[in-house]
Amino acid sequence: MSRSIQRELNDLYTKLGGADFTIAAVTKGAFTQARSKLLPSAFKELIDLSVRDFYQGAPYLVWKDCRLLAVDGSILNLPRHASITARFGEYGMGADKQTVRGMARVSLCYDVLNLMTLNAQVESYRVSEHHLLQKHLKETAFKKNDILLLDRGYRSNALMSELLLQGLHFCIRVDASWKAIKALKASNEWDGITTLQVDEEAFAELKHRYPEAPHTFKVRFVRIQLENNMEQYLATSLYDRQQYSLEDLKDLYQRRWQIEEAYKMFKTQTQWERFSGKTARAVEQDVFAKVFMMNCCALFAHPIETRVRQETATAQQAGTRQHKAKINRRILLGFLKENWTKLWKQRKTGRMLKALADLLNSTIEIVRPGRKFKRRKLRIHPPGDTTYKQP
Repeated sequence: MSRSIQRELNDLYTKLGGADFTIAAVTKGAFTQARSKLLPSAFKELIDLSVRDFYQGAPYLVWKDCRLLAVDGSILNLPRHASITARFGEYGMGADKQTVRGMARVSLCYDVLNLMTLNAQVESYRVSEHHLLQKHLKETAFKKNDILLLDRGYRSNALMSELLLQGLHFCIRVDASWKAIKALKASNEWDGITTLQVDEEAFAELKHRYPEAPHTFKVRFVRIQLENNMEQYLATSLYDRQQYSLEDLKDLYQRRWQIEEAYKMFKTQTQWERFSGKTARAVEQDVFAKVFMMNCCALFAHPIETRVRQETATAQQAGTRQHKAKINRRILLGFLKENWTKLWKQRKTGRMLKALADLLNSTIEIVRPGRKFKRRKLRIHPPGDTTYKQP
């Protein structure tokens, strides 16, 4: 929403009607009243449909016959409105907590190979990432041998035990302070399987949900040597050392980074925090609608990128190309934004796919191996007052 709502509505109905000049067919007040009757869950159902159809019909990418699913959370700054305060709460910001702002916590269950969001959650900032992960576990359609990739914020004996009870593999980063890691370092070992125990309070809750839950379980702990001579510590349920070597596990956890790239795309390219309304319902509509839009991007990109990947591999074998290549997803997002009405209203799917393939083929990006940059913390400032949008 870089322009006013009325300008966006006029542009939409001009495209729908195929007119040469701007049509003011709907007022922003009518739009506001209509969207107040639309449940955000409608977009969640569209997300579920896109996920179902993709995994049923596409030759999706896997790692050692497993889907790689990362879960991580982020924070959204919200507009000022009474419904925002009631739904998400307000929190003091700054050194003296004098600046009051509405904030929400969002969490994604994300396929890092196919760039599909399987499940999205948005709740109050006070709700923990662990609680949102529990909602992912209830609502996501997992497959056998899925591997969950989690950072240090999710490390927990109870969680690892629960994932095993659900038949899910995991790879979780842990700290050097864990007893199993200290034991590995003391024995100068890099790989070991340890029996862990769930504490009594967490075990009582786990037993209530899973009557068959055992008090103890086994976890494989590994030390990974990084290029900068630092060490990384992982806890995983992939016990087979021959099938999953230390190099395999190093590669596995590095693939979690794609969910960080997904959040960067959501916040910078789709302008996640530039909401089209001020109410709590509008915020949830925008969050889930943009997740659905990015899933559509992944759906359209998959066959094109698969072909680019195959052609690149053939060219590398023939010696006519040195590096791998990938499509430019920002170009893809811009194309879909400009042609969204043609897709859903005019149903020009075939012509649109051909035009999209031609565009992406002409804007292929080279993947240069070994490129590394110092990580910079992404600072996204909330947009200015909506009163001053572009005309």
